[in-house]
Amino acid sequence: MRAPRGGDEAGQGGLVMLALVLVIIGVGMTIQLSVDLTSSPSDSAATGADGSPLVAPAADLQAKQTLSSAMTAVQAALAGGNQVAAIDLDARVPGVAFSGEPSTGPTAVSLAVAAGLPSTSGTGLTEDVTLAVRSDSGTCWYIWLGGAVPWFGARTDQHECTAPAMTLPPTAGAVSSSTIGWSPGSYPPAF
Repeated sequence: MRAPRGGDEAGQGGLVMLALVLVIIGVGMTIQLSVDLTSSPSDSAATGADGSPLVAPAADLQAKQTLSSAMTAVQAALAGGNQVAAIDLDARVPGVAFSGEPSTGPTAVSLAVAAGLPSTSGTGLTEDVTLAVRSDSGTCWYIWLGGAVPWFGARTDQHECTAPAMTLPPTAGAVSSSTIGWSPGSYPPAF
């Protein structure tokens, strides 16, 4: 009986390793191709200021976080008996710019203040405030403060977002590119 040669085993081991590497590369390419074929341009069409691709939900989350910080600052100002002014809010929320101008990005908040009725809810609100932020996805996100419950809104496919001055609560409705869809207490779905 002949003893196996060491060179044959080493050669077979090398071929097995090469085959394993080729299989791993093939699986990776197949996964990448399936991801490319199943994702649509609208899933990740937005790009950041530096041109890098963003996922729309992440861009929307950033805009909503900016609005949440802005809402907290407005509520604190009003609860303290202060009037809402962009320059005061800039100091309360570092990294966010408030103005009466349209929002064109996730750190620019469009602000509209309308004289409201004195609060009966105990919140101290005496002004109706609307905030708007444009997400890099193209969706405008809104918050209206003036009643016992904040109203949240959205409008899709926009280049800029202007906060409307409103003295009455919005009307609940569906989100579209032509109108703001509003919902009391939470953001409406924006598709």
